Amino acid sequence: MNQKLNLLFLKNTKVAEIMDPTTNDVFSIPFSSSIRLGIIYDPDPDDELASPYMQLKFASDVMKLGQQPVILAVTNAFDGGSPEKSVSEGEILFVKGVMKGGGVTKTKQLHVVNTSDEEKCLAGKCSGMFSTDPRHTKLHLPVLLSQEFPLPKYSIIYAGRDVGRNLPSSMSNSPVLLEGVMGETSVIATVGDIHSMVAGEKQLCKTPQMKCCFLLCLFVCLFVCLFVCTPCFFVHLHTML
Repeated sequence: MNQKLNLLFLKNTKVAEIMDPTTNDVFSIPFSSSIRLGIIYDPDPDDELASPYMQLKFASDVMKLGQQPVILAVTNAFDGGSPEKSVSEGEILFVKGVMKGGGVTKTKQLHVVNTSDEEKCLAGKCSGMFSTDPRHTKLHLPVLLSQEFPLPKYSIIYAGRDVGRNLPSSMSNSPVLLEGVMGETSVIATVGDIHSMVAGEKQLCKTPQMKCCFLLCLFVCLFVCLFVCTPCFFVHLHTML
């Protein structure tokens, strides 16, 4: 049977490549996915006090780490006197590094960016009770990958409607490897029998014309009724009276 392919449009989609470390299978997850990822903190092996799941009381504690986390969750609000020096409970911060502050002392500050793309420079005394727990730092893909950080990173998938549909259900709440971000191009098209589709196209071409003719005839009839029949009716009525 002859087939006709109607090319509608090309669709470009950003996807995150996630590998299941138990099988080495790689899955492409679109940014529109409902899943959320929590990055697992990978501490410096030589740092005996650091662990993947930890809570750091002060910003100075974060700055002391040999390997700083990519992302932190604030579990305690702190007012530093201005928005760029303060944190709110529940705020999620991307760690950008340590920088020297202004003034004579040049005190070190923790440079972070929140999910609203607002930069902050936190003093060492900032007591945000910063958590590295992936359950606290989980984000949807577009937000998580809006900031640059080295990949791959071990992460944990937190359930969304795509788990079990685009991903094996066994990957939910389990460590996976976030490998990178790519662009995929999809061709959106329709396929059908060429003869029936040609006939359908002809019929579609005829249908608007038929509708126009019908509407034109209806308009003419109404015009005749209003401007011809109506005056005659009143003349006849006047003669009878």
